[in-house]
Amino acid sequence: MSNNKLSHPGDEWDWTEQTLCGQLINYTRAGYIPMHMPGHKRNTDLFPYLKCLGGALDITEIDGFDDLNAPTGILADSERHAAKLWESSCTIYSVNGSTGALLASIRAALTIAGRGAHVLLPRSAHRAVFHALELCGAVPVYLATRVSPAGVPLSVKPEEVAGALEADRSISLVIVTSPTYEGIISDIRSISNVCTEHNAFLLVDEAHGAHLGLYGAFPDGAVRCGADLSVQSLHKTLPSLTQTALIQIGTRFAPYTEELHRQMQIFQTSSPSYLLTASIDSTVKYLEHSGEQLLKSWAHHLSDARKRLGTLRCLRLMGASDSAVYDIDPAHITILTDRSGLNGPELCRKLREHGIEPEMASVNHAVM
Repeated sequence: MSNNKLSHPGDEWDWTEQTLCGQLINYTRAGYIPMHMPGHKRNTDLFPYLKCLGGALDITEIDGFDDLNAPTGILADSERHAAKLWESSCTIYSVNGSTGALLASIRAALTIAGRGAHVLLPRSAHRAVFHALELCGAVPVYLATRVSPAGVPLSVKPEEVAGALEADRSISLVIVTSPTYEGIISDIRSISNVCTEHNAFLLVDEAHGAHLGLYGAFPDGAVRCGADLSVQSLHKTLPSLTQTALIQIGTRFAPYTEELHRQMQIFQTSSPSYLLTASIDSTVKYLEHSGEQLLKSWAHHLSDARKRLGTLRCLRLMGASDSAVYDIDPAHITILTDRSGLNGPELCRKLREHGIEPEMASVNHAVM
C-alpha cells in the first residue's frame, strides 16, 4: 500500500491561535513573573527535568485562564465545543480521569434518586463503579455477566435489563460498560428505552469509546443512543494526555447538570493541571478542524488490518459472530488464543520480542 500511514490533516491548522495551549505559550513568552503556584515558577533552566514535561506552561488559575471547577470563560466555551462535537446537552471536563468522572456521575445520579437507591450493573464493571456504590451506600443488583468460551464478557441484553427493572422497582440507576475493554458494544439505544420506561437513569461507562459516533466513522456513541450520562476517557483512543476524560450529559439528565458540577468539585482536584486541561481543549479543537479526515483514515486502516488478521490460522480475531454480541468496536483488536496452545500473557511476551507492546492480556486473549 502506498498510503501506509495515517494522514496528518491538521498540519495547516494554526493551533497556537485557537487553543488554550496556544494561550499558555503566548502567556509564557510575555515574561510575567509568577508570584503564585506552582512552586517551580516555570523555571526550566533551574529544573531541567521540567522542560521535557512541559513545565514552562504549567500555571494555576490566574486571570484570563478560567477555573475548570467553575468554568465561565475559555474553558466553558471549550466544553460547549465538545458538547456540539459529541451531540450531548453538556460536556464536563475531567483531569481526574474516568475514575473521578464515574465517582461524580454516580453520586450525582444517586443524590437525585434519594437514599437507599438500588443500582443495576454487571459484575464486570470497573472498580471505580464499586467504589462509588460503597461511598454512596447504594445497593447493587447484579446482571448476569455472560462470557464467551475464551472468557470475554459479552453484551448486556436489553431484555435482561427490563426483567431486572420489573422485578425491583427500587432500581433508579443502570450502569453498563460499552465498549468493554475488549471492544464489546451493547445495544445502548434499546437499553435506554427500557430505562426511560422504568424511570431509571442510564449511565454508560464509555471510557474506551470516546471516538464512537464522531463523523460516522465508528458505531454511535452512548449519548447519541439515548444514555443519560456517559463517561469517556479521552486519552484511551484519542490524541490526549493520560488522565483526561469527559462526562457527556444526555437530554434527560440536563436539568441536573448543576448537581453534577457540584459532585465534580468533590471528586476532582481543586488544583487542576492546565497541561491536562489544555490537552483536552486541543484535542476537541483538533477534532473539530480535522477529525473527519483523521477518523475516516483510521477506520480505513483498521478495516484493512482486521481483514488481514482474519486470515490467521492459530490465533483468532474476535468478531461479532456470537449471537450474544450486539456489536464490536473495530478500534479494539482482540486476539483470541484459546486454539493456539498459547495463553494471553504468552502471546504478549512473543509480541514484545518483536517490539510490540500490547494493551492488556487475559487468560485466553490479548488486546491491542
